[in-house]
Amino acid sequence: MGKIMNRIINIVFVLVFGFIILGGLFLKNRLYGSSNQLIIIASTLLWGVLLFVLFKKISKTKEISNKKKNIILACFFIIFFIIQLIVAKQLQVIPSWDFGNNYQAAKSFVTNGDLYLNYVYPNNYFLTFCLAIVYKISSIFGYFDFETLSIIINIIFIDLSIFLIYLIAKKLIGTNYALFATFMCLFISPFLLYTPIFYTDTLSMFVPVLMFYIFININENNSKKKNILLLICLGVVTFIGYKLKGSTFVTIIAMFIIWLFQNSSIKEKIFKILIPTFIVIILMISYNIVLNIALPNLEKYEDHNLPITHYLMMGLNDEGLIYGGFSQTDFTNTSHSKDKVAYNLEVIKERISKRKIWGNIKFYAIKTLDTWADGNYFASEKLNRKPINNSPLHAIVLPNGKYFDVCFNFYTGIVLAMYVFMLISCVVDLKNKTNLLDNKTLLRCVLLGIWLFLLIWETRSRYLVDFVPIMIVLTVLSLYSIVNFEKNKLTNKE
Repeated sequence: MGKIMNRIINIVFVLVFGFIILGGLFLKNRLYGSSNQLIIIASTLLWGVLLFVLFKKISKTKEISNKKKNIILACFFIIFFIIQLIVAKQLQVIPSWDFGNNYQAAKSFVTNGDLYLNYVYPNNYFLTFCLAIVYKISSIFGYFDFETLSIIINIIFIDLSIFLIYLIAKKLIGTNYALFATFMCLFISPFLLYTPIFYTDTLSMFVPVLMFYIFININENNSKKKNILLLICLGVVTFIGYKLKGSTFVTIIAMFIIWLFQNSSIKEKIFKILIPTFIVIILMISYNIVLNIALPNLEKYEDHNLPITHYLMMGLNDEGLIYGGFSQTDFTNTSHSKDKVAYNLEVIKERISKRKIWGNIKFYAIKTLDTWADGNYFASEKLNRKPINNSPLHAIVLPNGKYFDVCFNFYTGIVLAMYVFMLISCVVDLKNKTNLLDNKTLLRCVLLGIWLFLLIWETRSRYLVDFVPIMIVLTVLSLYSIVNFEKNKLTNKE
C-alpha cells in the first residue's frame, strides 16, 4: 500500500504543479494584469539556472567548518534582522482589517482593561490573547510602543522559520546546502515584505516547518521515551498552529497519512497518531474552558460567528480579481441571514449547478493560479492599505508603483523556478520507481493538502505564506536529488 500511496502522491503532484508552472509562465496574473509573461519566463529561467549552478558548485565544495558556519550564520541573522527592521519601518502601515482589529483589541486590554474581541472571527482570539499578554508585560516595563514591539516579534518569528529551514537542511543534506537554503530566503518576498504585518500568516510561519523538523527526529529516533516526548511536542505545536492559522492543520494530516502507509507495525502507527491527537484534544478542551472563564458572556456573541459553510461559499465566488477570494457581498449577506448555514448551502448549490462541469473545472483552474502563481503573496495589496510613510520603497512594492513590475517579476520568477525543481525531482522519483514514503513525499503531501484546502475554501496567495518555508526545504531537497541523479548518470556512463 505504501508504494501505491507514494506513486499517487507523486503523480498528483506532477499534474498539479505542472499546471501551476505552465499557467504562471504563460497566463497573465489577474490581480496584477500588467505583468509581462516574457519577462516572467526570463526571470524564472534566470533564477532556475542561477540556483542550479550555485547548488551544483556547492555540491563540489568541501564541507565548511563549524567555526566558519557559526560566523556566517551569526552575520546573516544580525544583518538580515537590521534590514528587516528598516524595511518594516519604511513600509509600516496603520493596522487595519483583521490584523488591525487584533492589535486594537490587545492594546485596549492594556490601556482600558477591556478586551474587545472581533466576535465575527473567533479564529483570531488566540492571537489577540497572546498580543494582550505581551503588551501587558511590556507596559509593566514602561514600554508602550506596541506597534514597533509587534514588528520586532513578527521578525523574530519569521527568522525562527529561517533558522528551522537551516536546521532541517543541515540534518538531511549537510551544512553547505543548509546555508544555501538560508540565503535563498533573502530573495523570497514574505521574509521582507510581510515584516510590518504582524498577523497570523507570519506569526504561524514557523509551525509547519517545525512540525516537519519534529517528524524527521521521530522517524530517525529509536528511543521510545524520546519519541513520546517528541510526539507530545508535535501535539502542542499542532494546537498552537491551529489556533493561530487553521490551515496549518493540513501538515499533521499529511504526517498521519505517511505514517499510516509507511512500512511499520500497526502498534507503531497507532502510537504515532494517537499521542499528538490526544494532546491536541486535551489542549483544545483546556483552551475552551479558560476562554469561557475569561469571557463568561461569550455565548451571547455566538450569533456573530461566521459558520464554516460561509468560507466554502465564499470560496466559490467569482466576482473579484481573485476567484474564491474575500467578497464583501458574501460577507454582508451571510451576516444578515437569520439561518446562516441554510443560506450558505443554498448559494453553494446554486453556484456549482450554474457553472456545470466544464465551468467548475475552469473556475478551479483559475482559482489555483490566482493563489499559487503570485510570488508577491498579496503583500503589495496589504502594504497599500493605509501606509504611514512616503517611502522610496513604495515605488517598487506597491501595485501603483513605478517599478512594481520589477518586484513582481523578480519574486514570481524565483517561486516558479522553485516549483520547476520540485516537479523535476518528483518526475525523477517516478522514473526511478522510488517507493519509499520519504521526506520529499511528505512535503509534497503537505503542499497538495494546502492546495486542496484552498481549492474549496476562501483563498488568496497570502494564505500560502506559512507554507513558504516548506516550499524552500522541498526545493533544496529536490535540487539535491536532481544533482545526485545527474552524478549517478555520469558515473553509470563511465
